Amino acid sequence: MVAGNVQELLSKTFAHLPELEEAVGRLKEIERLHLAGNLIILPDYLFARRGSWVLRYEGQEAILDGNLKGPVYLRYLLQRPGQPVHVARMLADLVGDERIDAASDAGDLIDEDAVQACRQRISELEAGEPTEAARIEIDAIRQYLKGAIGLGGRPRKGGDDVSKLRRRIAKAIDLACEKIEASAPLLARHLRASINAHTLMSYEPDRQIDWIFH
Repeated sequence: MVAGNVQELLSKTFAHLPELEEAVGRLKEIERLHLAGNLIILPDYLFARRGSWVLRYEGQEAILDGNLKGPVYLRYLLQRPGQPVHVARMLADLVGDERIDAASDAGDLIDEDAVQACRQRISELEAGEPTEAARIEIDAIRQYLKGAIGLGGRPRKGGDDVSKLRRRIAKAIDLACEKIEASAPLLARHLRASINAHTLMSYEPDRQIDWIFH
């Protein structure tokens, strides 16, 4: 008797199996369409600051500490493919004060007016809205002043200091590439092959890459 009931139940279940499968299929399709409508599609080539640095390259993603300086320099160079930039020019652009570049080849690396302009800019940024962009600029200004001003608050000499700046920036870039390699080895390989970390720094990719920056 029990066996007969079980057999009857199984027969009814299997009889409705095609309908159940069809219903499940419809639900999955509805779910897929719903997700597609709300899905944030990340670009293939992304360089973003969202508290942490978020980098995407050919399906691989690296997330780096937002306090790292290397990505600041990398982003600057990646935004200017094929354009060699003097290290002092790059720092001047990050700081936003063209006068800092005036003595990159000889003499003092920075003059008193530029020092005051940098400090004033830091005060303006600290008094404003505490955005990520503001923090990046403040970090860049402070790092530049640290390298440009020697003992006793006197400006360092340009020739020697430019060499030190180049080495410091190159070291920061190398550290960033090491961090990137852990989760995005293709990107680390690409950067090492494409970044020229000389006094004239540049990003020379072997093809056009449409980076998205945030």
